[in-house]
Amino acid sequence: MRGRLRKLLFSLRAWRQTVRAGVALGQGVRLQKAVQMKATDGGRISLGGDVRVGRNSDLLAKFGTLQIGPRCHIGAGAVFVARDRIVVGADCLIAEYVVLRDQNHRIAPGQLTRETGFDTAPIEIGENVWIGTKATILAGVTIGRNSVVAAHAVVTRDVPENTVVAGVPARIVRTTDSA
Repeated sequence: MRGRLRKLLFSLRAWRQTVRAGVALGQGVRLQKAVQMKATDGGRISLGGDVRVGRNSDLLAKFGTLQIGPRCHIGAGAVFVARDRIVVGADCLIAEYVVLRDQNHRIAPGQLTRETGFDTAPIEIGENVWIGTKATILAGVTIGRNSVVAAHAVVTRDVPENTVVAGVPARIVRTTDSA
């Protein structure tokens, strides 16, 4: 009985998110407690089937598009902010407290940073990518399929397929073929 009630609560939470404008959830999506999904100013959020989103995660699309492929797992406390476009391929594992931001504040002498606006560039993450705890993926980055981003890495450049990257800024440490 308790398991059925829990399943019903997860379903109701997911349903409540789907009725928000600009948010579409595939079948079998599971959202843990305090997940925030907000699409504003024409933004769109789409989660494929069987996606799992951990507690206290924020998925935000202001003007932009955030698309998560099927069977992805997003750990607790993740923050994804799309002003342009963020696409995550199928079967990705994204650990706790990972940040994906497709925008950077402009910096202008003599102006308040909050008033200078943003530069945006899309983020694309291929299929079967594993992103470790507290990694940050910045605007304009493409991560090739079957790649691994180590914990705490800051990815500022594209990552080829079948590659492991680590560090700040992230650098190639090996290929997944040599694992």
